[in-house]
Amino acid sequence: MEQFDQFSKDYKDILDQHVSASGESSEYFTEYKARYIAKLVPTGAPVKLLDFGCGVGLLSSFLKKYLPKCILHGYDVSSASIHMVDADLAAQGLFTADTSKLDNDYDLIVVSNVLHHIDPPDRQTAILGLRDRLAAGGRLIIFEHNPTNPLTRKVVDSCPFDEGVVLLPPR
Repeated sequence: MEQFDQFSKDYKDILDQHVSASGESSEYFTEYKARYIAKLVPTGAPVKLLDFGCGVGLLSSFLKKYLPKCILHGYDVSSASIHMVDADLAAQGLFTADTSKLDNDYDLIVVSNVLHHIDPPDRQTAILGLRDRLAAGGRLIIFEHNPTNPLTRKVVDSCPFDEGVVLLPPR
């Protein structure tokens, strides 16, 4: 999508600028998620993982670090962002802006701060579509912004690639 393509080259810098009030970088939050996800996987188990909404591959890089044996796929609506994924990482899996290239047997699908970019009436359809891409016993892991946190609201309200988003209610 054009709105995300325009930020692909500067995505990390823009994100770092907007989360700086937390005292941490975007990498801190991204690595935290990857470590959490890795704890859900039995030690040494090979796992097929989809990073849905992977953007430029920030989370994917940390997922590969903490789950080095995983088969890693990434999807994003922004083909410009997909082209920014580290070449070494991209060579180890499938990174695409084409959902028809994705598989239907993922052990884990991670959706990190993506749903608020999907129009509320379309969210259920998106989740059901992801569910259908899971292998039997597979897990869907969703991270989203906390709309009741004032710092989160400040970051989202000021971040240019979050313009017009609707945060998910806590329920």
